[in-house]
Amino acid sequence: MRLRFIVFLLLTICPVAQSLAQALIGQVTDYKTGEPLPYVNVYYEGTSTGVNTDLNGKYSIKKLVGKKLSFSFVGYEKQVLPIASTTDELNIHMKSEAIELKSATVSAKKQKDYFSYNLYHKTTFAINDFTEEVFDDGKFKKMAFLKDHVEVNPETGKLTLPISVHEEISKYIYRKEPRSEKTIITGKREAGVNKMFNTGDIMDKLLEDCFQGVNIYEDNIRLFQHQFISPIATHNAIAFYHYFLADTLNVDGNRCIEVDFAPANPQDFGFTGCLFIYADSTYRVYKAILNIPTKSDVNFVEGLEVQQEFTTLPSGAQILSADNM
Repeated sequence: MRLRFIVFLLLTICPVAQSLAQALIGQVTDYKTGEPLPYVNVYYEGTSTGVNTDLNGKYSIKKLVGKKLSFSFVGYEKQVLPIASTTDELNIHMKSEAIELKSATVSAKKQKDYFSYNLYHKTTFAINDFTEEVFDDGKFKKMAFLKDHVEVNPETGKLTLPISVHEEISKYIYRKEPRSEKTIITGKREAGVNKMFNTGDIMDKLLEDCFQGVNIYEDNIRLFQHQFISPIATHNAIAFYHYFLADTLNVDGNRCIEVDFAPANPQDFGFTGCLFIYADSTYRVYKAILNIPTKSDVNFVEGLEVQQEFTTLPSGAQILSADNM
């Protein structure tokens, strides 16, 4: 009886172990930079079996011996490899494919003689992951009053302690002839833990210098005390960035062309991200998403994301309507 049970158990386990062994895993990276490539199409040719790589460029797919496994991604050369019985892990380095983007000339309409708009600006500087355990020991043990200032980060859902909060409402006024630009501050609020201590304006000056506004229509963007090249810079962008036509899709009801970009050298001071460009004769930018590459030489910065949206007014003028960093 015991022998029969052992035989039955082995017959039950072996197919499970065999099915686990049939999984083929691997990672897809850029040939030059070594950066992982997410959303790469991994599929067996002539079949319906396929997956996409995750954010770290990793994939797991059923192992089909004798079939040809294909790796394809917009902007990269397609690779097709046969799968042998001894292949359990397959790491792929994909080479970028030169895509010729046709040049487009964007002609600006005559600038208005005068205009004005209202601007709301808020900058928050905070300590991340400020959990309850922080108050149990360490230098915050005698500062229980700080619990009243802890907030939930809307981006991560984690607790943060705002060090500095700066809110400002202003009105920008422009006149063409004679040329005049003026910003009138109509409201201002300062808050945060730093206001409880005698820090003067040191913290505010530091934040203002590091986190300057990003204007993609300027060739050089000052950020974190460094100069970044804009992905739509007039002179250097084409030589500095690699561009990939990703898709044509609807974004918030607008027909757009998605153009992904990344620095040719990921250690240079540039952005990765995508531009959503109106699929019409204007070729204006509707939305821009900018990130800093993980291998960037910007010290003390784990990650950055800037999301901007632009609105076209009835007059035809285009303005920045949303700017989140």
